[in-house]
Amino acid sequence: MACDGSNHVVKMPSKSSSPITALAIGNLRGRIRMRPELIAIAADGFLQCVCPPYTHDSSVYSQTVQSNIAAAYVMDVDGDGQEELVVIMTDRVVRSFRWSVENSRLLPVNKWEVPNQISAFSIGESVTSLRNAEVWLSQLRARFYVCVPFSGQQPTVIYPQNKDVGSDVMLIPFRSHYIHIMGTIISNIVIVGKVLDE
Repeated sequence: MACDGSNHVVKMPSKSSSPITALAIGNLRGRIRMRPELIAIAADGFLQCVCPPYTHDSSVYSQTVQSNIAAAYVMDVDGDGQEELVVIMTDRVVRSFRWSVENSRLLPVNKWEVPNQISAFSIGESVTSLRNAEVWLSQLRARFYVCVPFSGQQPTVIYPQNKDVGSDVMLIPFRSHYIHIMGTIISNIVIVGKVLDE
Protein backbone atom coordinates (compact mmCIF):
# COMPACT_ATOMS: atom_id res chain seq x y z
CA MET A 1 0.00 0.00 0.00
CA ALA A 2 1.44 3.36 -1.00
CA CYS A 3 1.21 6.28 1.40
CA ASP A 4 0.15 9.41 -0.46
CA GLY A 5 -0.37 11.45 2.70
CA SER A 6 -4.10 11.96 2.25
CA ASN A 7 -5.11 9.16 4.62
CA HIS A 8 -2.03 8.85 6.81
CA VAL A 9 -1.40 12.42 7.96
CA VAL A 10 -3.39 13.94 10.78
CA LYS A 11 -2.95 17.46 12.08
CA MET A 12 -3.58 17.70 15.81
CA PRO A 13 -4.81 21.02 17.16
CA SER A 14 -2.00 22.95 18.85
CA LYS A 15 -2.41 23.73 22.53
CA SER A 16 0.85 25.67 22.74
CA SER A 17 2.21 28.55 20.69
CA SER A 18 5.81 27.45 21.35
CA PRO A 19 7.68 25.44 18.71
CA ILE A 20 8.30 21.73 19.24
CA THR A 21 11.90 21.23 20.36
CA ALA A 22 11.97 17.49 21.08
CA LEU A 23 10.30 14.37 19.70
CA ALA A 24 10.48 10.84 21.08
CA ILE A 25 8.67 7.57 20.62
CA GLY A 26 8.20 4.83 23.17
CA ASN A 27 5.85 3.01 25.48
CA LEU A 28 5.92 5.78 28.10
CA ARG A 29 2.53 5.02 29.66
CA GLY A 30 3.08 1.27 29.23
CA ARG A 31 0.57 0.00 31.74
CA ILE A 32 -2.19 2.10 30.17
CA ARG A 33 -1.18 1.96 26.51
CA MET A 34 0.27 -1.25 25.17
CA ARG A 35 1.91 0.24 22.10
CA PRO A 36 4.37 3.04 21.42
CA GLU A 37 3.29 6.66 21.68
CA LEU A 38 4.59 9.73 19.92
CA ILE A 39 5.80 12.31 22.47
CA ALA A 40 6.18 15.96 21.42
CA ILE A 41 7.66 18.56 23.77
CA ALA A 42 7.44 22.30 23.08
CA ALA A 43 9.99 24.95 24.10
CA ASP A 44 7.72 26.08 26.95
CA GLY A 45 7.65 22.54 28.39
CA PHE A 46 4.21 21.57 27.09
CA LEU A 47 4.31 17.80 26.48
CA GLN A 48 1.79 15.85 24.40
CA CYS A 49 1.57 12.06 24.03
CA VAL A 50 -0.52 10.43 21.34
CA CYS A 51 -0.88 6.78 20.49
CA PRO A 52 -1.48 6.50 16.73
CA PRO A 53 -3.86 6.38 15.04
CA TYR A 54 -5.04 9.75 16.33
CA THR A 55 -8.82 9.92 16.33
CA HIS A 56 -9.86 12.89 18.48
CA ASP A 57 -8.59 15.35 21.10
CA SER A 58 -9.32 13.02 24.02
CA SER A 59 -6.75 10.53 22.68
CA VAL A 60 -3.96 13.03 23.45
CA TYR A 61 -2.39 13.18 26.92
CA SER A 62 -0.98 16.62 27.85
CA GLN A 63 1.19 17.81 30.73
CA THR A 64 3.59 20.66 31.38
CA VAL A 65 7.15 19.62 32.29
CA GLN A 66 10.28 21.80 32.42
CA SER A 67 10.92 24.30 29.64
CA ASN A 68 14.07 24.47 27.47
CA ILE A 69 14.12 20.78 26.56
CA ALA A 70 16.36 20.25 23.53
CA ALA A 71 16.15 16.46 23.08
CA ALA A 72 14.26 13.49 24.49
CA TYR A 73 14.45 9.71 24.47
CA VAL A 74 12.26 6.96 25.95
CA MET A 75 13.75 3.73 27.29
CA ASP A 76 13.86 1.54 30.39
CA VAL A 77 16.91 3.10 32.02
CA ASP A 78 16.81 1.20 35.32
CA GLY A 79 15.81 -2.31 34.22
CA ASP A 80 12.45 -2.35 36.05
CA GLY A 81 10.39 -3.04 32.93
CA GLN A 82 8.86 0.45 32.77
CA GLU A 83 10.15 2.98 30.26
CA GLU A 84 11.26 6.43 31.39
CA LEU A 85 11.51 9.74 29.55
CA VAL A 86 15.05 11.16 29.49
CA VAL A 87 15.38 14.82 28.51
CA ILE A 88 18.42 16.95 27.75
CA MET A 89 17.96 20.63 28.49
CA THR A 90 19.65 23.76 27.20
CA ASP A 91 20.68 24.85 30.70
CA ARG A 92 23.22 22.02 31.36
CA VAL A 93 20.66 19.69 32.93
CA VAL A 94 19.61 16.07 32.30
CA ARG A 95 16.31 14.90 33.79
CA SER A 96 14.34 11.67 33.86
CA PHE A 97 10.59 11.21 34.29
CA ARG A 98 8.46 8.11 34.94
CA TRP A 99 4.73 7.60 34.40
CA SER A 100 2.83 7.19 37.68
CA VAL A 101 -0.34 5.10 37.37
CA GLU A 102 -1.53 6.34 40.77
CA ASN A 103 -1.18 10.04 39.82
CA SER A 104 -1.96 9.60 36.09
CA ARG A 105 0.97 11.84 35.15
CA LEU A 106 4.72 11.93 34.58
CA LEU A 107 6.71 12.46 37.75
CA PRO A 108 10.34 13.61 37.92
CA VAL A 109 12.76 10.87 38.99
CA ASN A 110 16.26 12.33 38.72
CA LYS A 111 17.99 15.59 37.88
CA TRP A 112 21.68 15.95 37.05
CA GLU A 113 23.58 19.16 36.41
CA VAL A 114 26.73 19.07 34.29
CA PRO A 115 29.66 21.51 34.06
CA ASN A 116 29.18 22.79 30.51
CA GLN A 117 26.66 23.20 27.68
CA ILE A 118 25.67 19.87 26.12
CA SER A 119 26.64 19.51 22.45
CA ALA A 120 25.90 15.84 21.86
CA PHE A 121 24.79 12.84 23.85
CA SER A 122 24.41 9.11 23.58
CA ILE A 123 22.45 6.69 25.72
CA GLY A 124 23.62 3.13 26.07
CA GLU A 125 24.34 0.24 28.35
CA SER A 126 26.73 0.95 31.17
CA VAL A 127 30.35 0.04 30.48
CA THR A 128 30.64 -1.25 34.06
CA SER A 129 27.33 -3.12 34.33
CA LEU A 130 25.22 -4.43 31.44
CA ARG A 131 22.14 -4.23 33.67
CA ASN A 132 22.14 -0.44 33.81
CA ALA A 133 22.07 2.37 31.29
CA GLU A 134 23.92 5.66 31.25
CA VAL A 135 24.08 8.81 29.18
CA TRP A 136 27.37 10.25 27.90
CA LEU A 137 27.46 13.96 27.25
CA SER A 138 29.98 15.53 24.89
CA GLN A 139 30.52 19.21 25.34
CA LEU A 140 31.72 21.69 22.77
CA ARG A 141 35.43 22.57 23.06
CA ALA A 142 35.81 20.52 26.24
CA ARG A 143 38.47 17.81 26.46
CA PHE A 144 36.30 15.67 28.70
CA TYR A 145 32.93 13.96 28.64
CA VAL A 146 30.38 13.49 31.38
CA CYS A 147 28.98 10.08 32.26
CA VAL A 148 25.57 10.17 33.97
CA PRO A 149 24.52 6.79 35.41
CA PHE A 150 20.74 6.36 35.56
CA SER A 151 21.12 4.61 38.91
CA GLY A 152 20.77 8.01 40.57
CA GLN A 153 24.48 8.49 41.24
CA GLN A 154 26.12 11.82 40.49
CA PRO A 155 27.68 12.47 37.06
CA THR A 156 31.35 11.71 36.57
CA VAL A 157 33.63 13.94 34.51
CA ILE A 158 36.07 11.77 32.57
CA TYR A 159 39.26 13.05 30.96
CA PRO A 160 40.44 10.58 28.29
CA GLN A 161 44.09 9.57 28.64
CA ASN A 162 44.51 9.84 24.89
CA LYS A 163 45.67 13.42 24.36
CA ASP A 164 44.79 13.21 20.65
CA VAL A 165 41.09 13.47 21.48
CA GLY A 166 40.09 16.90 20.23
CA SER A 167 37.20 19.17 21.06
CA ASP A 168 35.28 18.02 17.98
CA VAL A 169 35.06 14.36 19.08
CA MET A 170 31.99 12.60 20.42
CA LEU A 171 32.60 9.72 22.84
CA ILE A 172 29.90 7.04 22.98
CA PRO A 173 29.45 3.77 24.90
CA PHE A 174 29.96 0.64 22.82
CA ARG A 175 26.31 -0.43 23.16
CA SER A 176 24.54 2.82 22.36
CA HIS A 177 20.79 2.79 21.85
CA TYR A 178 20.49 6.43 20.83
CA ILE A 179 22.84 9.18 19.62
CA HIS A 180 21.89 12.83 19.23
CA ILE A 181 24.06 15.72 18.02
CA MET A 182 22.72 19.13 18.95
CA GLY A 183 23.79 21.58 16.26
CA THR A 184 27.52 21.22 16.63
CA ILE A 185 30.22 19.94 14.32
CA ILE A 186 31.49 16.48 15.25
CA SER A 187 34.37 15.25 13.10
CA ASN A 188 35.08 11.94 14.86
CA ILE A 189 33.19 9.45 16.98
CA VAL A 190 35.12 7.36 19.49
CA ILE A 191 33.46 4.18 20.75
CA VAL A 192 34.48 3.34 24.30
CA GLY A 193 34.36 -0.25 25.54
CA LYS A 194 34.80 -1.62 29.04
CA VAL A 195 38.38 -0.45 29.08
CA LEU A 196 38.31 3.31 28.73
CA ASP A 197 40.09 4.99 25.81
CA GLU A 198 39.99 2.01 23.43
